[in-house]
Amino acid sequence: MFGDEREESGRKELQRMSKPYKSKAWLEEEYIQRRKTVREIAEECGTSPMTISRWLLRHGIEVRDMRESIYLGWERTGWYKRPEDDEGGEDDEAV
Repeated sequence: MFGDEREESGRKELQRMSKPYKSKAWLEEEYIQRRKTVREIAEECGTSPMTISRWLLRHGIEVRDMRESIYLGWERTGWYKRPEDDEGGEDDEAV
């Protein structure tokens, strides 16, 4: 019986490694620290954004609102730059 338990434990570990989004620590690193979007994480893991969203909620990780997610995507492509990131442009000059 001891060998069966080990085999089952090994299977679970392999499954967890192939689906890293099931780990709260991994999701926090990717989503919060690295500020990746749900879509980016899903593409990296070969799954759907809905699956990643479910795991974020299951782990109690607060999901960004749609606006912030869109801005993050735009920032990565260079389409958008937040005003607080701007280091003095035309708008800062007195008229």
